Amino acid sequence: MDPTNRAAVLDQDVIATLKELGGAEEPELFLELVDLFIEDTCQQLEQVSAALSRGDSEEMRRRAHTLKSSCANIGAVHMAQHCFQLEQLAVAEELSEIRGLLEDVLTEFDDVKAALLSEKG
Repeated sequence: MDPTNRAAVLDQDVIATLKELGGAEEPELFLELVDLFIEDTCQQLEQVSAALSRGDSEEMRRRAHTLKSSCANIGAVHMAQHCFQLEQLAVAEELSEIRGLLEDVLTEFDDVKAALLSEKG
């Protein structure tokens, strides 16, 4: 992914802050945060999909809320907005609309993951 696309997918100010968190003592902290985000997001998205299959709007709401926060914390602001929309649709029990939006979130996660892996260097 080229740097222009990475900037569109990730908030570079957040990424810079996360890279500075470990300082000189723990430069690998950012790498660990990225790995944890990717692993957790994969699991959360699987759970959203499973909840959608069951028609469990409350579970979808909880998972979307968690995803929204995680995405914002890692700098995936646009994906966080989509997760907020998922959360709101789950509250309204608009299951048919969730299906299409979930596909968008999954596609966006692929872009976020590629951008984060690129940031890892």
